[in-house]
Amino acid sequence: MKEKTNHSESQVILEKVGLNAVTCGHCGELMFHETKNNLDSITCYHCNFEGEPCDFPDYYYSDLDERFLRGELV
Repeated sequence: MKEKTNHSESQVILEKVGLNAVTCGHCGELMFHETKNNLDSITCYHCNFEGEPCDFPDYYYSDLDERFLRGELV
């Protein structure tokens, strides 16, 4: 449970400084982007893939999302 606490704390810190942790939809690289600006596109610094924000899934998910993905809420 300590790992879950660390992830929650990390997510809160990122939100406070205006960053979001996402993964590239093409290569899977973990990256950060600013949430202050309303972005039309994001470019991966690792593979140069450019896509809409929906192409870069969030790295952190809420507990509810995690329980759904494990099939606990079916």
